[in-house]
Amino acid sequence: MTGRLMDGFPPRPETQVTLANWRTSPFNRWAFHHVREILPSADIAHDPAKVRELPLKPGALEGLRNVQRLLKMRNPKIGEIKAEDIIDNRIMRKLEDSGFIERVYSTYGAKL
Repeated sequence: MTGRLMDGFPPRPETQVTLANWRTSPFNRWAFHHVREILPSADIAHDPAKVRELPLKPGALEGLRNVQRLLKMRNPKIGEIKAEDIIDNRIMRKLEDSGFIERVYSTYGAKL
């Protein structure tokens, strides 16, 4: 292929990004920046005033700190990370729902 993608009007057939080739190289680079021009899409409005935090179990962040202390025994660099800087409610919810914290506690023989 020679020439720039989607250059000119109409673009030459070999430079056109279409539904048939938009996910393959070299067309995907242009396509991912212009998805709205290839696929139907719509804006979904939201009201920032109605955003609310998901409630966490009491002590969830403290539970993560305890997990961090346990894991620090194997890798001291883990202790240098502040849990508050890398965690948000969505991640905590996933960790709690998946049972990860409880599994780490039981693996290391710690009590909840």
